[in-house]
This record gives sequence, C-alpha cells and structure tokens, in this order.
Amino acid sequence: MNAFVVILLALGAVSSMPIAFEKGKRYTYNYQTDVYHAIPGGSTKTLGLRARCQAHVDVLKKTELQLTLANIQVAEVEGNLQGPKQQHETAADPKIVKKMQDFLALPVRLAFKSQDGSIKQVYADPQDQEWSLNIKRGLANLFQVSPRQQRKSQQEKNGKRFVTQLETTAVGYCQVSYVIQCENCQAGQKEQVTKVTKVINYHKCRHRPEFSQSNFYGRQCDGCRRSLGNVPYHQSAGQIELILSGNEKDGYTIKRAEAIEQHVVTPFSQAGGQLTASARQRLELNKISDAGQASAEKLTRTISHRFAVENPERRARGNAKCQQETARQAKNAADEMCKAIKQRDGAAEMFANLVQQLKKCNQDTAEKLADNMLARQDASERKYCIDALSSVGTREAFQVLKKKIQEKKINKAEELKQVFLGMSSAPRPSADHIRVTWELCEHAEVKKDMSARRQCMLTFGALLRKIHQRPSLQQDTKTKAAREEYTKKILDRLTGKTTEQEKVMYIKAIGNSASLQAQPALQKILKDRDEPLYIRVECVWAHRHIIRQARQTATPSLISTFADARESPELRMAAFILMLNSGPNFATLQALANIVKREITNAAPCPRSNQVASFVRAHLAALAYQNNVLTKRRCMQARLALRLMPKMSFGLGYSKGIRWAQYSEKFQAGFELEANKMNVPDSMLPRNLNTQIRLHVLGYQISALEFGARIENMDGVIEQVISEVRKRHKRSLWGRISSLFENESSEDDNSGEDSSENGLSGDMISEDNSTIIRPATRPSSQPTKTPSHDQKNRQQVSVFMKLFGDEVKYMEIRQEDIKQFSQDVADLLLGKKDRIEYADKTIVVTSKGIEMKQSLEKAFLANSARRVVPTLAGISLDFQHRTAAVAKVTVAANINVEPSIGRLPQLQALTATTEIKPIIDAHEHAQVGIHTPFLRMGVRMKAAAHSDTEHKANANYAAGQGYSMTYHVPQEQRDILNIQSDAYGFVAKKHPESCREEETQFRFDFKTPHLKQVQKTCKGQDLFGVQICAEGRVPDLPSLRLQQVPVLPTAALTQLRVSMAPAVDKPTAVQFTGLVTPKSEKVPAAWRVEGFIDASSKTARRRIPYRMTLDKATYQMMIHVGNIQAKGYEDGMAKITVGRREMKLEFGRQKLRYQVSASWQVQDQGKTARLMLQWTEVPQQWKTFFYNWEPQLWYFFQQFAWVRRPEQSKNQVEVEFFLTSPMTASLRMRTPDATAERTGLSLPVRVDRFPSSLQEIKNYFYAKCEVQKDSIRVFDQLQYKYNIKGGCPYTLAKEHRKDKQPRIQVSVKIDKQGQKTLIAIIRQSSQQQDQESVVVKPDGTTMIDGQKLDCSQKACKSKLGGASVRKTQRADGKTQVELLTKLGLHATMDQDQQIRLYASPFLRSRVRGLCGDADGEQWNEYRDPKDKVQQLDQFIKSWQEKC
Repeated sequence: MNAFVVILLALGAVSSMPIAFEKGKRYTYNYQTDVYHAIPGGSTKTLGLRARCQAHVDVLKKTELQLTLANIQVAEVEGNLQGPKQQHETAADPKIVKKMQDFLALPVRLAFKSQDGSIKQVYADPQDQEWSLNIKRGLANLFQVSPRQQRKSQQEKNGKRFVTQLETTAVGYCQVSYVIQCENCQAGQKEQVTKVTKVINYHKCRHRPEFSQSNFYGRQCDGCRRSLGNVPYHQSAGQIELILSGNEKDGYTIKRAEAIEQHVVTPFSQAGGQLTASARQRLELNKISDAGQASAEKLTRTISHRFAVENPERRARGNAKCQQETARQAKNAADEMCKAIKQRDGAAEMFANLVQQLKKCNQDTAEKLADNMLARQDASERKYCIDALSSVGTREAFQVLKKKIQEKKINKAEELKQVFLGMSSAPRPSADHIRVTWELCEHAEVKKDMSARRQCMLTFGALLRKIHQRPSLQQDTKTKAAREEYTKKILDRLTGKTTEQEKVMYIKAIGNSASLQAQPALQKILKDRDEPLYIRVECVWAHRHIIRQARQTATPSLISTFADARESPELRMAAFILMLNSGPNFATLQALANIVKREITNAAPCPRSNQVASFVRAHLAALAYQNNVLTKRRCMQARLALRLMPKMSFGLGYSKGIRWAQYSEKFQAGFELEANKMNVPDSMLPRNLNTQIRLHVLGYQISALEFGARIENMDGVIEQVISEVRKRHKRSLWGRISSLFENESSEDDNSGEDSSENGLSGDMISEDNSTIIRPATRPSSQPTKTPSHDQKNRQQVSVFMKLFGDEVKYMEIRQEDIKQFSQDVADLLLGKKDRIEYADKTIVVTSKGIEMKQSLEKAFLANSARRVVPTLAGISLDFQHRTAAVAKVTVAANINVEPSIGRLPQLQALTATTEIKPIIDAHEHAQVGIHTPFLRMGVRMKAAAHSDTEHKANANYAAGQGYSMTYHVPQEQRDILNIQSDAYGFVAKKHPESCREEETQFRFDFKTPHLKQVQKTCKGQDLFGVQICAEGRVPDLPSLRLQQVPVLPTAALTQLRVSMAPAVDKPTAVQFTGLVTPKSEKVPAAWRVEGFIDASSKTARRRIPYRMTLDKATYQMMIHVGNIQAKGYEDGMAKITVGRREMKLEFGRQKLRYQVSASWQVQDQGKTARLMLQWTEVPQQWKTFFYNWEPQLWYFFQQFAWVRRPEQSKNQVEVEFFLTSPMTASLRMRTPDATAERTGLSLPVRVDRFPSSLQEIKNYFYAKCEVQKDSIRVFDQLQYKYNIKGGCPYTLAKEHRKDKQPRIQVSVKIDKQGQKTLIAIIRQSSQQQDQESVVVKPDGTTMIDGQKLDCSQKACKSKLGGASVRKTQRADGKTQVELLTKLGLHATMDQDQQIRLYASPFLRSRVRGLCGDADGEQWNEYRDPKDKVQQLDQFIKSWQEKC
C-alpha cells in the first residue's frame, strides 16, 4: 500500500493534514497580492492594485499564531492580457501608503481548532479597521488546510485523494473540495512534499459576506431567466494551491501557497462581453527564526475569520474628520448641478453626483446643506435641490426632511409631493424610515392637502413593501416589528370611520405595502355591495403586489368576484386582468375560461355580461399569439384556455384588451404593451381606460410607464356639450353649460339635443357577428343590494400616471369641481368676472381668449445600486450602477379670438402662439472597481443622452382674408438627440488628512471593428432654412445582427449627435400663407387654397408657391408646386394627386420628368390589404442612396423575415398583408432586388377583416339592428322570430329618456301582404311645429314632412335639417333608401324591404324598442316601454303604437 495513504489513514478522524509550526519560532513569508481588472475581447490592457510585504508568523502555542505584516508596499499596476509579464508598476502616494501601513502593521492572533486545524477565532487590535482586517483575514485563510478524514466519502485515484466537505472559510460557510497529492512519498520519510489544491464552490456558500443596496424598480423574473439562459450575472470562483513539507508525525509546514480568484461580470449577456476582476495571492516561505514578542495584551478585540463588509457611505458618515470635506464636495455638486441646468447640458450627471455626496453626510452636515439648498431664490433650482434631498434615502436624510417640513421651509403642496415621491426610492428602509414617514403623513401641514397626504401614504406603503420583499431587511428585528406595527395602524384606519377619499388612500397604501395581513380587510370591502363601486375596484387593484405572495388565498377570492354575474362588469374585468398579469397557472386560466363559457352558453334566465366575455376573449387571444422567448409559457396556456370558450365575436364597442410583446435575444431586452378598454352597459363612454408598458431587461421586469383614466356618469355632460355646440347659432353655448348640473331641467332645456352627425353612406354593410338565439324567457329577479341614488349618479373623472410603479401624477375631477367650472365660465361671459384662473395661475381664461403656461421640472434617480464583495485576498470589489434623468419642459400657448369666445360663430380673427422648450438629460454610470478607504481603481462606463430643442410658432386667421402660420427658426444649434458614451479606467486617491480626492483616468485600447464613423451630414437648409445634421460613431448593422459580436465594447463607445441649426444665412422664420377660395356655383364641391412657403433671409431666397384643390364630388385632392426659388431647386415643380385608392407624385425641373405612384386596395373579402409603389424614372441620387444602403437594409430585414432573390426585376415595390386568422397575419414585400416574407406575424388586437373605406371604419362603432322577413336581429346581436302582419305600426327604436319625450323614433308598419313602411319622427322640441317626419313606402317612395320628394339625384333634407334622405345603388346593384339623422339613429331600407338600423355610440343603452336597448348585453333585451323585462310575446305587443 502507498505509504502516503497509510499516513492519512493513521491520522483517524482528527485531521488528515495537520499544520504544525515549531513553538517559539518565527516563520517569515514573502507575501504579494494583486487585484486587477480586464475587458476580455474588448481590450488587452489591465489595471490593478498590488500589495507586497513580509508576513511574520510567530508561533505562540501549538494552536495559536500571531501574524504581523512588515515592509508593506502598495503600487498601481498596468498590464497586458497577451503578455502577463509586461507590467508597469507605479508606487502609490507615500502619504496613502503610510496611512495604510499604520493599520496593516497591527498584528492579529489566530486561534486554530486542535481537532481539524481550522481557524477558531481571530484576536485583533481595537484600533484596527475592517478593510485592514479583511486583508489579514485573506492571508490567514491560506493557513487553513483542514480536510477531514471521511472514509465513506473520500476517493483515491492515481495517488490523489479527493475530499469534499462543508467548511467555514473567509468567504462564508462553503462547500470545499480538496485534492491531495504526494509523489514519491515513502513510509518513514521525514520530509515529504505534498501538493494540496483547495477549491471553494461559491454557488454552495451560505452567509457570504457582502453589502448591497438598491432602489431598482424592477422585479426579478425567474421564469424569464430560465427562458433566456445567459442573463447578466456576477459569478466568481476561487482555488488555493499549497505546497506542504513534513510528515504525519511532526505535521506539515506551508512552503508555498498561491490563491487565484476570478470574478466575471456580464453587463448584457455572456455573448455581449465581460468585465473581469481577478485576485491573486502568493505566499512563499523565506526564513525561520526566533519568535518575536507577543502582543496578547493589545489584541483584545475578538472577531470572526469570515470577511466583514462595511457600507462605504455609512463609514463616510461616521468619519467626523472628513465631514467638512464631504460638505464642501456636496455644496460644489449642488452648484454644479444648478449651473448645468442653466447651461442646459449635463444636469443629470450633476444631479446623480449630488445625491451620491449627500449619502455620505451625517445629520448635522445634511441639515446645513439642506438649509443652503432650500435658500436658493431660483424656483427651478429649488425644485431640483428638493428632488436631490428626497432621493438620498438615508436615515439622516429622512430626519432632515422631517425637520424642514416642521420648520415650514418645505410647505407647498407640490413640494411636499416631490419630497414624498423621492422618499419612496430609499434603498434600505429601516424602522427609523418607517416611523419618520408615518409622522410626516400625520403632520398638520401635510393633512392640509389631500394630494400630498395621498402621495405620502403611497410612499409609506412602498417602504413597507421593500422591507417585506427583502429578507436581509427583515433580519433586523426592530425593522420587522415596525413594519408589523404600522401595517396594523393603516388597517385600523381603513376599518374605522373615514371619508371615501381617505378610504381609497388607505386601500392604496395597504395594497402598496404587499402586506398579507391586509387580505381580510380588502376582501371584506370587496364583497360589500353597499360600498361605492370605485372603492371596490380599488380593492381589486390593491391585490397587485399581494397576489404573487399569497396566491392560494388571494386567487380564490378574486375568482369568486369574477364568477358572480351580478357584479359590475368593471369589477369583474379588473379581477380578471389582475389575475392574468400575476402569472397564473393553467388551472386558474381554465377556471376563468369555464366561468365565461357557462355564463354565455347558459340558457337559464340569469344575468350575464357580454362585456366581460369580450374582454376575456380579447386578452386570451392576444396572449395566445404573442409567442416569443419570454411569453411562450403563457402563450401555450392561453391557447389551451381558448379551446374551452365558445366561438364569439364582438365589435369595437365592447370591452377590449390589447397585448403586444417583442423581444431581442441579442440584447436580452424587450417590451410588453398592454392596453385595456372596459365598457359598461349603461354608458357610451368607456368606464376604465389604462395602458401599461413593461420592459424586460436582462432577466428583470420593469413597469416603466402606466397611465389611465376612469370615467363615471359623464355621458350626459358630453351629450349636452355636443348638443350645444351644434346649435350655438341659436343660443349662447356658455349660458347653457352653466345649467348642465342642475337637479331639475325643463323639457325645453333638453329639447334640441343632438348626438352625432356621423352619417352612413355606401353599402353600410359590416361583417355579421356571431348570433346567439335564446329562448324568450324572463330573467328571475334576485335580491341584490343596489347602490344609493347619489352613488349611482356620481359624476367623477380620475386620471393617473405611474413611472416605474410609483404614482407621479393623479388628478380627480368631481361633480362639485365641474359645477364650479361651469359657474365660473358663465360669470365670465356674463361680465361678472374679468378673468378666471386655474392651476396656480398657469391657466387664465378671459372673454377674448385663453393663456396657458405649463412646466414640468423634475429630476429623479431611476436606479442607484451598490454592491461590495470582498475578494479572496480581502480587498473589496465595489460594483456601482446609477441612472438619473432631469427634465425641464415648458409649454406656453396663447389664443385670442375676435370679437369674443362667446360669439365664436361670428369669428372675425384668430391669433394663436405656441412655444415649447423641452430639455431632457439622462445619465448612466456603471463601474467595477477595487475599494479601499484611501485608494480606489477600476473600470467605469458612462453614457449620457441629451435633448434640447426649442420650437415657437404662431398662427393668424382673418375671415375672408386667409391664414398664415410662422415657425421661428432657432438661431443657434440645438441638439435633437446627443448620445455620448465612454469607457475608461480610473484611479482615485483620497488624502488621509484633508480627505480630498484626486482622480486620474486610464484609457483602454478598445477594438472597434464594428463601429462605423458617420461624417457630419446636413439636410434641409436649401429649402426651409433649417438644417438637420447627424454625425457620430455608431454600431453597424452586422454588430447588431451577429451573436458573436460583443455588445459591450461596441455600445460603450457609441456616440451620436442629431442636431438642428439655422442655415448659414440665418433666416428668422419659415412662413406658411394661404388664401382659401370657397366653392363656387360652377364647381360647388371644390375648395381651392393658394399660397406659398417662404424661408428667405436677407441674402438668400427660399420660396415655394403651392396650390391645393379639394374636390369632394370626386374625392380627390391635388397639390401643385411650381416655380420653386431655392438653391439647387431652381425651376423645380411637383404635383401630388391623392384619390380614394391611389396617390401619384410627379416632379422634376421645368417639366414633370419623374413619376412615382402608390395604390392600395383591400381584396379577398377584406382578408388581404395590398400596397403597391411603382415608378417610371427616379433621380440618380435616389438610385445611389439605395445602392449604398441595400446590404444594410437587407441585413435588417433578415432579422424579421425570410429574404430571397426574385426571378425578374420590376420597377415596383409591393407590400401584401394577408390575414391568416383574426390574430395572425403574413407579410410579403417584393422589391426589384429581393423578396422578404414573414409568416405567423402576431397581431395585438383581433382583426376579422380589413376595412375598405373610412366610412366602414366609422360603421364599426355603430350598433346594428336588422329587420328581416320573419325575424329581427337586435342591436346586441340577439335574434328572435316575429309574426306581425297588419294593424298599427311597431316601434323599432326610440330614444329612451326617463320621464321625457323621445326626440327620435323609428317605426315600421307591416301590412297583411308583409309589405313594410319605414316611419321616422324627429322632435326638435315639445312644440308641434318643431316636429319632422320621414316615411319610406314599400316601393321606395319618400315622404318628408308630408311632401313627396325625389331623393335619387341629391339628398333630401327635412324642414329643420334634423334628417336627410337619399336613394343610392349598392355594389350588388340593388337600390336602397338611406335615412340619416343628427341624433345618431340611422336607417336603410333596400328594394327587398330589409331594414337596417344603426345606433351611434352616443345612444348606448339609451334606445328602446323591438331592436333592443343597445347596451351590449343580451339577457335583458325584451324591455317594454316601462323598462321592464317581459316574455317575448308580451315584449312585441308592448311596442305596438296606437293608430
């Protein structure tokens, strides 16, 4: 047997590799550690830190060693990956080295366990600091060689022994593998050389020492990460190789040790490039001598062998000596930020720097700085300073903000909302954060403004949620207890006596907290039908964060709400979309689909909702066909769930959901768009509209933007306003608006309302929806709680906007607000007021016009993340990432009219001025570096995006004299988009005494084969005097297309600038003028506009005359441009002709030499849309452009479609879009050089067919009723049989107004032979003389107001203009009579006596008759004139009129 194996077995269970040093001896080692950074594949250069010294190991006892470092040297090292020996050392600053030596020279004592040789305890000097102790821990870790004897698990092969065990190391409690090899070892040999390799498995480490904080708004998507594979990560691996000498009797001595650790960071993905940080330790025995003097009396501090990591910012706050310098740097950062704001460039970077400096301030320093920042006189500077203070997020910053609010230095409502919005980004909330925020929400100044208190409560909930979602924060018992205490306080407030506004506020706060304790209270409110509907809906949205953590309890409650058909459709749809977005399993989706299936197909007399069915089917269908790497699992589940649902088709007037998802595996990024329209039966307006954009970036999901509106009971307001606009020539518009909200109104006040002028022309035939024929049964009345009259008629509009999940804007308009506005306007026009002001005087309305000036000034820290991880050498790595944005947008508008707003129909002149100044600045900062208190170095990447444009225009109109519009040309260069990015190495040195920091930069030799230099190119200056220029260095298309091209080096050096500037001669404005010539008797349907575009200056002439003709009879528009006066375009001319299905462009010099035409058509019964572009000859410049860019264009198309060469070349481009199903399509594009084809293209919304005209698009929004030979299909697509012959007429549809006479009524009279006569009555008022009638007889004869008229040549109108009739010929050759009314109810009757009625969206649920109520639902169609649901026979009889 091998002698080495015999020795190992003899050691038993104690330790297989005992390290033995001779007591009383000093073992002196030469020690060197290097930590360096590199960008493999991007640059060959490296940058790092090197420390070398002598390590004296004094043996005090058999199990105790004292470690002392001497002759310490620190240097900066520049190297090369291709030649590791090509290194250049630069000695560090002597003052910094001296300070580091003072701490590193302090000794430590190591106590080992006698059983296994592992380090038991470390004793240190109380004055020593953690960064210094970590370096010594890293060195001590080399002396821990303790493979335990485990007979069952040990393996031996080829003289090597393998041991895997769990061991406490410097980097945590990790799985460690030993490989032990002793070559040519003989039994009894005194000096045996043994090689030991120790590998630490970092993936199986517990209690890894690190510090991390982040206010990142994204949510880690585990499913996305599994789908994507290589997402951004930080991975590390380390091993130690030791050479030991000795034997099993006397033990082993370490002769040499070398440790290597590699940290790999992928900012994008593994294919996109890497950053590496490598740590190397070398230890070699130099000599053995007598031991030095022990320092046991000084080493009284007991610490662990494991690394300890400090928060660098907290360390800075605790360093009182450096606070003065920190304050100076923060003040300078504030000044620089304000300066950058005035200079309109670089403000985002300065803002991020200011926040970073404020994080280092203790409370006293922060308070002084806050006083200085709040004392600024400039309002804009003050706003940005408040944003900076509120974005800091430290305990000290919270205390300072609380004190400033108490001192009323921050007391305006808008400033308070700024503060609370910023406070929600605190990266590591604690008990102090929670307590301060609660006290602020209860502060008297905050309670004065409901919007400020609402924002405070939302922030309070967000802080509670952060604690709940981060286990590291819950380890603090005080923080955990505070969270539970204050969660209970919110619940007590919620269940107590509160106003409706306060209840909504508490519901939002508790929902934002993601507290599981809130479920019972929320579900109780949700099930209480006495609560207002909008509060119950808010309870559903409050489950947004809860459902992911308590799916087993939250989902059944929401399913029960969704399954109750008696509930409001809005409430049910909210529950559905919440469950769908929470990532449900298939069983949940199956349950939801089955609920809809049972409800729709159930023939029993019970409530049901087509709105809910339409909404559910639209979402499942959209999700089923959005198949990509992120959504494939949900896509498959949605397809399976759709199979459970019956075939249904609903029009655009029903509730809809739209989803669209795109993802790029190359960049590991994509987006998902979701839009919802929730309709309810009793409203023509959508009840709820909301849109959400979610970004998927590198395995994280971010709710980037969400906005929406909720509209309740505003139909009457909209209808009344439209009615008054239509008849403004009879009475004052504003005088009527003031009475909109009176409790009672006379019949005369509402007698002349109009709804819509939208007429129907052409065939008026739309696709038939699916028909559901049900038994004529009457729904049973079930006792349900109905809301009070006030709740049912509550008028309310609310609008919100969220950025990264935080609500940044909320506006609520209640009934009392609308009343006040209408009263103010009435007082203004009646002369009681000279002007009215709103929104803090930013909107001013006078009798002559409106002035508005709005501004948005906001700075926010989108992400501030930091992670500190020690290397195996004990030197920490510092990972930082910050993104910030600053926006300053000013919009000013001024509109003046003559003679006044109240006399708008007699408009004589109009003047309007608009000015927009958007300044947007964004900044990103990322770095990986070595961190010590005095020396930092590493790799840094910065990117900045800037946009600074200014647009000013005015318009003038004079009745009978024409119009003019002027765009003022900016007189200096402005950036439309300026993107600058850079990557470099840095070395930062901090002076030990003054605490001042100096930084130098190090340039990497990046390889840039896929960066394309774009020379400055400008266009537009010759024609319009404004030139748009582009220049920079951008990635070429192959770098975006090929997977093997690293993204990191390419993206890190991208530069692009798109700017606008005046031409060299600097014209001041571009002027558009025109004179409108009205229609003449010769050409009654033609309008003509003549004018010119002028951008001339003192030295250059730019004038483009034009003439535009619009002929309504032929539906053709013609634009002619000739005699152009501009450099390079002399004698230029052009002609554009636009028809219904074709557009033609002709241009040239002196003659129309070149011609390009485009035509489009819909074929295959609406299944195919085709666009064709043809040309006879084009300019050579066009040919050159396409020749140069053709490869890049086809590279681009290959990302989305199959590309192949055609057999023949034609001068045309044809694009064909073919519907393969309502949710998928195929796209084919043919060009002279290639054909691109894409199949299986997902559509975001269901498309049954393409519309063939604009009128057909309009018709989609109308409800349609068809009266056939023996059956009627009502507006809501329910079909029933009838048997009516002879007798009095039957009402097909009439306007339904409670206790008021209908303004329009359409009836049908059927004689004994089955011949139909269509009758329409229109009432302008209650007076008999204001009544109009239209009768269409079976033979097509038309009687209007008792007179027989011929309407085949032109439309016939009633005496008051309330109705018009015309006889047309359809595409199938049949004739039909069309009846159009201004009240939105239209009808047609063809020669086969088939009658179709169309009800506009304004009449939703406001019609009654044999055609139903047009509310979108089918279970309650059979309503009699008293609005009660009857059996079919009784329903038909009830609508027979008296003769």
